Amino acid sequence: MAAQGIDLPVVQATGGLGALGVLLLVAGFIASFFALPFRGGPEVVVPPTGPSPPAPPPAATPSRRWGGVVFLGPIPIVFGSDARMTRTMLLLGIVLFLALLALTLIVVFLAI
Repeated sequence: MAAQGIDLPVVQATGGLGALGVLLLVAGFIASFFALPFRGGPEVVVPPTGPSPPAPPPAATPSRRWGGVVFLGPIPIVFGSDARMTRTMLLLGIVLFLALLALTLIVVFLAI
């Protein structure tokens, strides 16, 4: 039985911008590989050995708000911890989509 060909991913670029793009892609992979060991782990708290001082009254701790935008093709998928953050991420997704659309149209019309 004859061996079938294996398709390997290939990056091809021409010109200075293409070379810069490939260089940044490789640098990103290398940077993420070396950054993994330096992630912050859980903080170790050592209890004091003597009598503890009286605890201060609990202060109001601000809640953390978070959100994000994930592009699935040209469609933004937004999420957030509360309604305000989700709306902010939706606005950011729309702005990024319009910028992507504008840049794509500019490239298409300049290539003609």
